[in-house]
Amino acid sequence: NGNITRAEAASILSRLTEGFAEDGNYEIPFQDVAQDAWYASTIGFAAEKGFIGGYENGSFLPKNSVTRGEFASMLVRFLGLTPSGTPTFTDATDHWAASAIAVFAEQGIVGGYEDGTFRPKGNITRAEAAKMVNKALNRTPNTTLVQQNMATNALPFTDVSTNHWAYYEIIEATVSHTVENFHE
Repeated sequence: NGNITRAEAASILSRLTEGFAEDGNYEIPFQDVAQDAWYASTIGFAAEKGFIGGYENGSFLPKNSVTRGEFASMLVRFLGLTPSGTPTFTDATDHWAASAIAVFAEQGIVGGYEDGTFRPKGNITRAEAAKMVNKALNRTPNTTLVQQNMATNALPFTDVSTNHWAYYEIIEATVSHTVENFHE
């Protein structure tokens, strides 16, 4: 339930992208990202690919929490989608990321909260980010496989119980994936 930082968001998107190298020498266009920071390569790569942007003053603020609206915007750019439309969420229609949020709502990537809101200015949690990335990449947790694995192995996280609302989403987000072509 912890918030995700802007550096962590850039890291997620970079590490999901073919061609990213952890030790890559990417240009870092932000004045507040040190070359030797653990997140420097992921921010440089994500900026190069256009997944992320900084602020008008040239900063990135890597340690700041990312909002739900910011993460939606980053993920839309990552997926190469064209933002369009107006979200149906009552609190997102006038938000700067409204068109990105609308694309995700149209595609069923985000459902919002029970009260009909998206809360674009609220910080996104690590669990929410995992679920959003899984949905965007069409990853569906295989609960049966996870349960079978848990019968013989220890839980991978000590701070997330199996009854957490996003437990299986979190596990799915930690599993490596490869694309297989079944067409001949």
